[in-house]
Amino acid sequence: MTVGRGVTGVSSEPLNPNNLAPRPDFALGGVTISPSMRSIKGASGQAVVEPRIMQVLVAMAEAPGRLVTRDDLLSRCWNGTVVGDDSLNRAIGGLRRALNTATDNGLRVETVPGSGYALLVADNSELTAHAIDEGWQSWKLGAPFVDHGALAALRAAAAATPQQAEVQGMLALILRNGAEYADLDLCSQLVRECEGAAARALAIDPTQSHARAALIGLPPLFGDWIERRRKLIGALEESPDNIVAAHDLCMLEMATGRPSEAAAIGSRLIAIEPLAATLHYKLNYQLWSTGQLTAMDRIGDRGMTLWPRHPAIWFARLWSLAFTGRVRQAIQQLGDTAARPDLPGPALVTLEVTLAALADPGDAARHAQAVERNLLSAEQGPAQGLAAVIHLAGLGEVEAALRVADGYLLRSGPVSVGLHKTVSDPSVTDQHRRVTQMLFLPVTSALREHPRFLPLCEQMGLADYWDATGVIPDFLARSE
Repeated sequence: MTVGRGVTGVSSEPLNPNNLAPRPDFALGGVTISPSMRSIKGASGQAVVEPRIMQVLVAMAEAPGRLVTRDDLLSRCWNGTVVGDDSLNRAIGGLRRALNTATDNGLRVETVPGSGYALLVADNSELTAHAIDEGWQSWKLGAPFVDHGALAALRAAAAATPQQAEVQGMLALILRNGAEYADLDLCSQLVRECEGAAARALAIDPTQSHARAALIGLPPLFGDWIERRRKLIGALEESPDNIVAAHDLCMLEMATGRPSEAAAIGSRLIAIEPLAATLHYKLNYQLWSTGQLTAMDRIGDRGMTLWPRHPAIWFARLWSLAFTGRVRQAIQQLGDTAARPDLPGPALVTLEVTLAALADPGDAARHAQAVERNLLSAEQGPAQGLAAVIHLAGLGEVEAALRVADGYLLRSGPVSVGLHKTVSDPSVTDQHRRVTQMLFLPVTSALREHPRFLPLCEQMGLADYWDATGVIPDFLARSE
């Protein structure tokens, strides 16, 4: 195996024992590397190494097969401290001994005279297969965070096999998801990296489905409905088996008022990927919205059994219980702390107050407290703004729910809902950005009947979408 040139875009983050500890284990060349345990385990044995040696290994593993310069290693692993060549030579020597203990040449360090070192993998097929699987499992989970473990595996595989379009495409897809949930200081970097990975994948294979889906789904869906539909339909005409594009079309249908079509697509997809958490919570809402409550209960409980603390599954089940006449069961779910996702204190109090008011509709004081609480919490972030629309509609406070909807969707009126998640906002999949799906749930039916609802849709641009595409939302189709 030849050594490739240095890779631009490889992380320059300093490595130290503190930031190695939370890193997940990863596999490379038949060797399992555990940064937290500082262990290297392969078919021939296992070695536990010093922190500095693990730092050097992790730095090189981010670009297998590629030159990592001596200066880069000294900068990242010694944090800029001036040390002699002997320090790096000792670390490289220790790493070679550890690799010799763990593997029979499956992974080795090669010196690039006058430049630095490269970590060579005897066979990249395992590396790429593992990385693609890590990426697909990450997409299926649909968790509201940046999946650094999957990204590390995909970046390593992309560096080692730069001509593998599937690796580059999967990297773009997981970067797209990460950009949606990243902290503000990381978001722009992931957007740029996603664009780059998708471009490389499409340059190699213009039909690479994950890269196409990544680029289509990188901008927020809100307001992009017309173009999004055109691009997704085009992607599916080109690759009918593109599950990600079909999933995104399913989301578009729900967001634009067609839960009947969304439920049909979602049901087909979950038959193909029955263990995809990301499909379970969406189908929960879709089945609820189409009156299929028995099927909704089945899919909701299955999701809670398989992924009990998944935030999106948990909220879908809570609301689908609370607003189908089963407030007691929703209160029980809220009280089951072992199966409850981590929720910020303010959001938890809002749920408690709202469910208490729903459980005792005759108590005017509790009702008033719940209304006031939701109007205040709506201003604490987009997820709580979305929740307030649902809660206030469920409490029968249609005018108040529409005021929150104005603040959340139009950024106007007396309720001001910000664009970005706050520390008081729960982290829930599909709730870091503005969405419209909640407008088409059964609990918000009174909003759709209100004279202000269609003007709201016109101001958002949804009415333009319906006119431009000829699509008729379910609530208007039923009224014809």
